[in-house]
Amino acid sequence: MMKKCLVAFLGAVVLLCAGCGAKPDIDTLRTRAEQGDAKAQFLFGLRYYNGDGVSKCFVESYKWLLIADASAHKEESGASKKVAKAMTPGQIAEAQAQAQKWQQEFAQLHPAKP
Repeated sequence: MMKKCLVAFLGAVVLLCAGCGAKPDIDTLRTRAEQGDAKAQFLFGLRYYNGDGVSKCFVESYKWLLIADASAHKEESGASKKVAKAMTPGQIAEAQAQAQKWQQEFAQLHPAKP
């Protein structure tokens, strides 16, 4: 029952976001996410959760949703918590480590300007 509710929630979020314009192709979305676009990071995480244009992967989904949360995409910040409910503790730890590594590498490539 929990999985069905989670899928319904994330599906509704995708539909709401779809109203914001045309659905970007996966390569464009990946590029924007990797460049630090918080909305793209959020949508990329949803794509991994749903297996939309990429292989379904909770670890990648959670990683990108965590990155989006940290990048100030607070509009749907509850999505990462909902995805985590479908994951094992090991998957969560792996995704958290990957998100942290990505954030550190991004910060080195794009230092904050004073």
